[in-house]
Amino acid sequence: MFAINFIKCNIILTCIIGIVYFLVYIFKKYLSPGFHYNLGLVMLITLLLPFIPLHNTNANIFESYFESGESQERLLQGERHNASEDNLNLLSDNSEGMSQMNWKFIGNLLLLIWILGMIYTFFKAGYTNYKIYLLNKYALPNQNASINQLLEQCLKEMGINKKIPLKIASLNTPGIVGIINPCILLPRHTLEAIPLSDLRFIILHELQHYRHKDILINCFICLIQILYWFNPAINWFLKELRQVQEVSCDTSVLSKIESHAYSDYGNALINFAELVSKQTFSAIYNIGGSYQQIRRRSLAIVHYKKYTSFHRLKDFILVSCVAAFIFCITPSVNLLAATHDTASLKELNYKTVDLSSYFSGYAGSFVLYNVQNDTYSLYNADKCVVRTSPDSTYKIYSALAALENHIITPGSNVQAWSGEHYSHNNWNQNQTLKSAMAKSVNWYFQNLDVNVGYSRLQSFFDMISYGNKDLSGGISNYWIESSLLISPLEQVQLLTDFQKNTWGFDTQNVAAVKNSIFISDSQGNKLFGKTGTGNVNGKFINGWFVGYVETSSTTYVFASNIQGTDHCDGATAAKISLNILSDLKIY
Repeated sequence: MFAINFIKCNIILTCIIGIVYFLVYIFKKYLSPGFHYNLGLVMLITLLLPFIPLHNTNANIFESYFESGESQERLLQGERHNASEDNLNLLSDNSEGMSQMNWKFIGNLLLLIWILGMIYTFFKAGYTNYKIYLLNKYALPNQNASINQLLEQCLKEMGINKKIPLKIASLNTPGIVGIINPCILLPRHTLEAIPLSDLRFIILHELQHYRHKDILINCFICLIQILYWFNPAINWFLKELRQVQEVSCDTSVLSKIESHAYSDYGNALINFAELVSKQTFSAIYNIGGSYQQIRRRSLAIVHYKKYTSFHRLKDFILVSCVAAFIFCITPSVNLLAATHDTASLKELNYKTVDLSSYFSGYAGSFVLYNVQNDTYSLYNADKCVVRTSPDSTYKIYSALAALENHIITPGSNVQAWSGEHYSHNNWNQNQTLKSAMAKSVNWYFQNLDVNVGYSRLQSFFDMISYGNKDLSGGISNYWIESSLLISPLEQVQLLTDFQKNTWGFDTQNVAAVKNSIFISDSQGNKLFGKTGTGNVNGKFINGWFVGYVETSSTTYVFASNIQGTDHCDGATAAKISLNILSDLKIY
């Protein structure tokens, strides 16, 4: 869910900003303005990371909001062969509904508020910059020969070959505007009162903004303000960055003028202290500012010392360390990664197939793996790698964990019904592993998990590398639309390992689980599988059917998944899968 994940990203980003700037505050005596400026640029890039696709998935962050949740019932056309009544229940799947807060509604509401806020902030920024455009458009070219001569001298001092004109405009503080055709604007009502010596420093300061490419950076600041308009910590950071840019420009100018002129530069700055700009979204920079800003810059001028190679090396190392730290945690702030927890298609021999006619009306995916040929066929490949709750399909591995931990045995696996009444009557009786699997009896496997214990269960899921291996949702519910997630591709890979017993488990234990998920056989081909259904707030939102077909020549392992706002259950996923397997002459 985009909005909820975006809030999580904001919390992480806020913590990063807090930690970094707390350390900067502690060690501020040892850090230079250049370090502050470069650190601000690193943080600015960090704030764009949530919107940069850094993974190999083509998932669209807004995709889930526009997917059709409407389902159309498709009838099972395939023939069920010699299946027992119990095993037929594997295709109907009993599921207990669970209640969850309607996060999707809340997420959609937050998304709407965020978008409306962005629109307002965008137009506010656009209006401010439009006024600057008009100022520049109607500004008059400077006709004062002395000032033009001074401008040429300043351009040479700064090593700038580009012609940057100077204009007189109706504004209250000097500034430089324009990314492609930059221009220095000087206020008409103050120009006559400024001595040329002060004007030299002002022009040098504005030209330094040009050399720092601060006009372009300010455009990025505007973009970040639009994206994070609601986050006070990030807005504080952007305000801090603007101040650091001014201080950085001051020190850069000081490095180019005579040391005896430092105090003159400071005085020129103070002379403009009353010319405070109120513009917060503009692409213009000015030499004025608030009392606190002027005081901060004055202190930086007073304490200015020329940079040495050692200082530059120290700043480079420190900024590199901070950047390395931030980019190490990039996955946790990348919104695309957070929106879709995914598996990987890397190094797989696969082809994509069009099975859309089978999934008509459903947002679904299908994976088919030919074990002998080591080839995958993927329908809707983007969704094949997206993890979602396994629901009852996890019971295959819950049973295996219980057998491997001797909670039950292949020959002794009866569990007594507690007497608690369930809506599915066939749950209200003692169960064996086979009957519990066939009827998808939740309490049977929840008991197994409790007896195995969280620690051994976590170790088991870690060992078999089950999806995201996250059992934090609680030992009774982690698999029901909760913390544990797995993709269709991973379901197939896991079932392949299970079918081959690549983990080296007790063969009798594996055989017991295989027997419990056996569905039917046809002409020597055996079908094994398990359905799963996510039933939240009375809506069937997630349907699974995973399994494999053993033939005389190979084994086909498959997984199908459908998702939507309702009518997406395991039985429907099973019908779709069997239609595909039938048409492919596999089963």
